[in-house]
Amino acid sequence: MFTDVMQGVREENSILTAKSIRKRYARCCRKLATQLAGRLLFDCQAKSRQVICRLSVIIKNE
Repeated sequence: MFTDVMQGVREENSILTAKSIRKRYARCCRKLATQLAGRLLFDCQAKSRQVICRLSVIIKNE
């Protein structure tokens, strides 16, 4: 999951929006937000009824 996110960030070089129907992704979303807080800004919203996690990744200027 981490590799997929980083690859998407490199390809888009701005904002990546990913959706998954698995609860596992929602947990991963929050975990990545913690691990990469220094480099990336994560906006994660999990809708429990649809079990969808929307992940927006914004690259910070270094």
